[in-house]
Amino acid sequence: MRAVIAEKTADGAPVYVGPQDRGALAVRLDAYHAPFHAILNLTLTDTVKRFGRALLLDLHSFMGPIDADICIGDRWGTTCSADISDAFDEALSAAGFDVVRNTPFTGGYIVRKYAGPPTIEALQLELRYTNYLDCVKIDEPGRPELESARLSAAQARLRPALSKAIAAFISSVEW
Repeated sequence: MRAVIAEKTADGAPVYVGPQDRGALAVRLDAYHAPFHAILNLTLTDTVKRFGRALLLDLHSFMGPIDADICIGDRWGTTCSADISDAFDEALSAAGFDVVRNTPFTGGYIVRKYAGPPTIEALQLELRYTNYLDCVKIDEPGRPELESARLSAAQARLRPALSKAIAAFISSVEW
């Protein structure tokens, strides 16, 4: 199991130069992690009460270890129905994205913790940096630069694709 505050990247490289102060890590957990999860839990609970079901999308981005544009993680079909995972795969693929599933990202802590199909369906969506960043200097220190044209092009494809996939989820809800 991975740490709540990652100590290594997906490919095993250390995130920090040296050991981290455990007290400072505890402060970060109390200040950010706990309140975020309290609100997420409340939101999911309220959504299920109101509609009977919820769709949780855990959105991330990555650079390597694959060349695909998007990785959909449903923990090998355990956190989301095949129909919903398929709807996202098909919509994103139809929008011109190269999509893979569960390799290398199967879905992390949020997806594992909150998924409870069919009531709460959870997917992790990983978008490759090259879809919206200038990655020429990605390995240099500092913040990568947003590339406006690339970002706009990605948004123009993502919005309708995600809307279509979410509509498939909504239509699967028995009202």
